Amino acid sequence: PKHHSQRNGIMHLTFSQDNLHLASVSGDQSYSLYTSLSGEWNDGTLLAHGPGPAVGRIFCIDYAGAQNYPLAVGTEAYGIEFVTPAACGGLHRIKLAVSAPTAVSALARCFGEDEDEIHILSGSAEGTLCVWSGQQLKERVAQAHQPGTPVYAVAVTKNVYASGGADGMIKLWDSKLSLLQAFEMQKFRVLIPSAASLCWSSNGKKLLIVARSGEMLELAIESGSSVLLDEAHANTKLVASESHGLDPHPTNPDIYATTGDDATVRVWSISKRKCIQRSPPEILGGAACRCCAFAPTYGDRLAVGLGGDTGDRARDGTVAILRIDMNKLPEVLCEVRKSKKAICDLKWSPDGKSLFVASEDGRIYIHEGQDGYNLRSMCSNANSPITAIDLSTDANTIQAATANDELYFYSVQDGKRITIPAKTRDTEWASVTVPFGWRVQGCWRNSKIATQPLQDAKKASELAPRFLRNKRWRLSDDEEAQKTPPIVTSVHRSHDSKYLVKGCADGTVAIYNYPTQAPGLTMLPIPGHGSRIAKVRFSCDSHYLLVLGQYNRTISVYEVTPY
Repeated sequence: PKHHSQRNGIMHLTFSQDNLHLASVSGDQSYSLYTSLSGEWNDGTLLAHGPGPAVGRIFCIDYAGAQNYPLAVGTEAYGIEFVTPAACGGLHRIKLAVSAPTAVSALARCFGEDEDEIHILSGSAEGTLCVWSGQQLKERVAQAHQPGTPVYAVAVTKNVYASGGADGMIKLWDSKLSLLQAFEMQKFRVLIPSAASLCWSSNGKKLLIVARSGEMLELAIESGSSVLLDEAHANTKLVASESHGLDPHPTNPDIYATTGDDATVRVWSISKRKCIQRSPPEILGGAACRCCAFAPTYGDRLAVGLGGDTGDRARDGTVAILRIDMNKLPEVLCEVRKSKKAICDLKWSPDGKSLFVASEDGRIYIHEGQDGYNLRSMCSNANSPITAIDLSTDANTIQAATANDELYFYSVQDGKRITIPAKTRDTEWASVTVPFGWRVQGCWRNSKIATQPLQDAKKASELAPRFLRNKRWRLSDDEEAQKTPPIVTSVHRSHDSKYLVKGCADGTVAIYNYPTQAPGLTMLPIPGHGSRIAKVRFSCDSHYLLVLGQYNRTISVYEVTPY
């Protein structure tokens, strides 16, 4: 079900026990309650909608009834409150009557001795665990986790409760809240040893753990051993918590690399759908990494640009060259630092003999591509930070985009700016990642969207992108989207020069035919992200599309199948 009142993102979701009810909490701390007559949710409708607490945040929700309502809500200011739908489409909210309510950071429904008796297991921001029967406190452990550290997650299986706190411990309890077992997350080798979410397996022998740094682990209760299932760039810093760097391998379409503000470089496999190599934060000095680029002639060399964390500028402007070997940890071959500002983009020349470094100081530094990576020349005179650069196929010309939406051209030989852009109109570019210029200007305008089948197949074939040819599509206008032009944050031309993909500040991703020189051309929108896009890239064989979210640090991989 879609409800247009929730425009600030969905923070929490939970289904009822009978699967006929769904509750959600949006970013503005409002409740929405949905219902489905069939349970298949193709007939889902809005049941009630209303505001949440006036003070503080909502941390967790869960249905507390035998089948559905009431909905138990853990809040920052009022402890636990219960929510039920009202006849008029509003909400009834009842606060739990306790003398000194504290922030409830985790909730889970559990059963009493009688299976018809429903209890609520709650964890507080002070490290306390409680079991409630309605508004009555049944059991309580004041220092279940280290005092003053929040309980971030709880989970319930038959007669066994699990809790995870900011103290880095996973603890198991019986129904009377007597401690059964304890596990240290520090031994699981995660960046932030603290659980964000817990879930029991159906047989109660394994516990699924999501760490606050993004790793997903499976813990075997009997042996205490863990298996890493998945991971992501982490939110490890107070200020910088983004991911910007993305680059596909130049020869292996299955491999790509990403960098993040957690000071790690990760190498991923598309076929295995997992990270196959990760650099520890200490080899880059704990600095944020905002861009990366594989050397075209040496697929085992990766250039990484550091900086961007406003809380730690000690390593801003440093470029590290890593050796990527799948059999051992990444190794730093060389470091150079000619800029004092963060590095925004990196490009190698097509022959791999030169490395071009774009910085927030408005300069492009041209280094040797090997043997010490000495500085050869420099391009300057940009009025704002340079955000993206491209090289011509003969490596004689640079085009650069700035944060003020300006487009500059430079000569590689002397580093001087080309003041007459018409001189570059016939230039062939080795890559297209600069979001400005004649060949990409159409992606900045509102476009027709290919959506549903069109009866006139000939017209569809003429209007749709090439990979939609022979499909039966019609064009539709999104009236709301037509009012506001997109803010394009990243573009990339496929290596076969057939398609252009764009990523926007609102999370929009779309593919066009290349070149996209006119406004209103047909595009294919691609779902998957709800916030700002950091990078979009095609794999080296143009068979896969990679999309990296800047704030959610999520990587989406799409298969491009031409028709």
